[in-house]
Amino acid sequence: MTGEKPDRQDMADRLKERIYVTFTALAVLLLLRSHGETGAVEALVTLVVAVLATLLAVFIADILAHTTVHERLPSTTEVRHVLSVTGARLGRSSFPSSDSHSAPSGSSRRTPP
Repeated sequence: MTGEKPDRQDMADRLKERIYVTFTALAVLLLLRSHGETGAVEALVTLVVAVLATLLAVFIADILAHTTVHERLPSTTEVRHVLSVTGARLGRSSFPSSDSHSAPSGSSRRTPP
């Protein structure tokens, strides 16, 4: 962003993507936990792939929605806007596991009762 105050639509777009990415990350973490022993690297790779796939899906959905509504492909400026929103999410993604790498190995694992 160039120091300009974001408009309401831009803020809504960013919020929408935060919600998508948050729910995707939580779903992946819950599924990984339900499958028992998963290595830290495997879990992180799975989470990163899921978040990137979500961002790609949101980008494609925005482009297709624009094409459907306006009956034309988005302009370069419009594509840059969609990319900036998606890129901002990618650049600021804070994965729920980002603090787990500082914990001693195995300390974050819980054994079922």
